Amino acid sequence: MSRQPTILVLLPQVPCVRGGSERLADALCGRLQDQGIRSDVVTVPFQWEPKEVVIREALAWRLLDLDADLVIPLKFPAYFISHPRKLIWLCHQFRQLYEFHGTELSGFANTPPDHELRKKLVDMDKRCLREALSICAISENTLSRLRKYNGLDGEVLYPPPMLAERLGCESYGDYILAVGRLDEAKRFDLFLRAIAGSGRNVKAKIAGTGPVEDALKSLARDLKIADRVEFLGAVDDEELVKLYNNCRAVHFAPLDEDYGLVAVEAMTAAKPVITAVDSGGPLEHVRDGVNGFVLPPEPEAHAGALNSLWQDLDLCKRLGELGKEEAANITWDKVINSLLRWLE
Repeated sequence: MSRQPTILVLLPQVPCVRGGSERLADALCGRLQDQGIRSDVVTVPFQWEPKEVVIREALAWRLLDLDADLVIPLKFPAYFISHPRKLIWLCHQFRQLYEFHGTELSGFANTPPDHELRKKLVDMDKRCLREALSICAISENTLSRLRKYNGLDGEVLYPPPMLAERLGCESYGDYILAVGRLDEAKRFDLFLRAIAGSGRNVKAKIAGTGPVEDALKSLARDLKIADRVEFLGAVDDEELVKLYNNCRAVHFAPLDEDYGLVAVEAMTAAKPVITAVDSGGPLEHVRDGVNGFVLPPEPEAHAGALNSLWQDLDLCKRLGELGKEEAANITWDKVINSLLRWLE
């Protein structure tokens, strides 16, 4: 009997934080196992504050010696590993070095020490990326950053919804759903302000936790919509499936998102998606007036879309069904076939 090949999926792990990348790693590992491949997820704890420790955190991956036929790192700094068969499926790089640089989200100041540290990290990043057999990116948005900042290219390989087999419209219910980590970049405040500007019958549910949760609850009270917005906290997959399958629509308007799995999950459940013109990855799937709304990141515009979907059930169904057709093109068969080419 021939030996089963081994593929390891590599992912840095911020303690006590679990999000889309962790779900993607687990799902990929499971699908590989379904193909008869020995597979596991390898994680190493990661912290990025203070920024001076980032080089140390990255070099921890460089020191690993993993016995596998193929390793698939998903994001920084897992792809710093030295391995003869390294295939990167890039969720994102260390965004503080690149598109966030010069903004309040960066953490790197306009000082000589910070400039030197950033240059070292960018040089290391580029070197380790170049070692890969190939680079796949989870979206054109992620790939365009790689081209812009590192002069490297690759191919787009969209991740399917992890819950795809269980997602499907059961009803267009009496709430607008928002899902994700509650941090500033996800712009749940935009959603709350849109609710406040919409008709008084519009209700919302928010699934997720994060550092701005208390601030968002306070904002809901200040906007006098606390009785119309339900903060659900962390939900398990079973509850999340129910929420998608029975909501009226999904609001997902983050700032420059890498991919936007929430949008694809919503579309798989045949629900229209409201997003923003600067939301990044979701724009590769959500088309304005076709399967959702793509709007300026302004509460008034989003309030208008909420009202339209709330008042017109036929519109919800039409946009939702076209979204489902779009999402059906994103499959695990495509992902696994593409990745396994590099196992030979």
